[in-house]
Amino acid sequence: MINRPQAQRLLRPALFTLLVVGGSLFYAYNWTPPAPSKRLFPTVPLAFSTVATIIALNVGVFVAWRIPLPLTWRILNRYFVSVPAIPHAASMLGSAFSHQSFSHLALNMVVLYCFGTNLCEQIGAGPFVGLYLSGGVVSSLASLTYNVVRQRFNVASLGASGAIATLVGIYAVVNPDAQLYVIFLPFLALKARAFVTLLAMVETLGIVRGWTVLDHVAHLSGLAWGVAGGYALLAEYRRRLERKRKEQEAKKRLGWW
Repeated sequence: MINRPQAQRLLRPALFTLLVVGGSLFYAYNWTPPAPSKRLFPTVPLAFSTVATIIALNVGVFVAWRIPLPLTWRILNRYFVSVPAIPHAASMLGSAFSHQSFSHLALNMVVLYCFGTNLCEQIGAGPFVGLYLSGGVVSSLASLTYNVVRQRFNVASLGASGAIATLVGIYAVVNPDAQLYVIFLPFLALKARAFVTLLAMVETLGIVRGWTVLDHVAHLSGLAWGVAGGYALLAEYRRRLERKRKEQEAKKRLGWW
């Protein structure tokens, strides 16, 4: 149960999250592929350039953390890390592009590249970016809410894991029978649906057991958002196919085709 002081602490981050989610989903729904002449690198596959841009942004923020200039240091500590004691609304998005250790950055970017390029090719760059950004803010808000309700004001949260978990959830819905290998058990292959189910169980166990090494709330909420987004994508795809079929039937009846 959230009391009044906790609700006041979460109000602005929640409103900011709703704004980003709304804008991201609007962009995803209305996006159309750009003409090659309008792209900066027209010969580079759109999926690769989209994922590479997101990776470059994450690397840029990481480099900024390594160079403690007075101005950038204040901006990073205010908007690129989620702190339950002093939550800033924009940190719901900024923290999803922020890493302070190279191992954390490298692991997330490898997973992003492995899942992201294939998924972006499948669903399109617009839906990919929209769901990635919305997954980042949703998982950040879920983590912040959990920490505020539990009065864990001595922690901080950052990293792209929640947004990447969203991509993993979408991938499992769109490609349920794809074979995925567990990184620590390279000879064990699981179908994507089973892999995500197992991952969700581990994240839930981490929350229940109070494990603090990873942000299990952000991971689990990102997965849930991704699964929901995946089913929404499939439903929209079926609606468009049905609309196209009806348009073709209407043309036949009118003798246009």
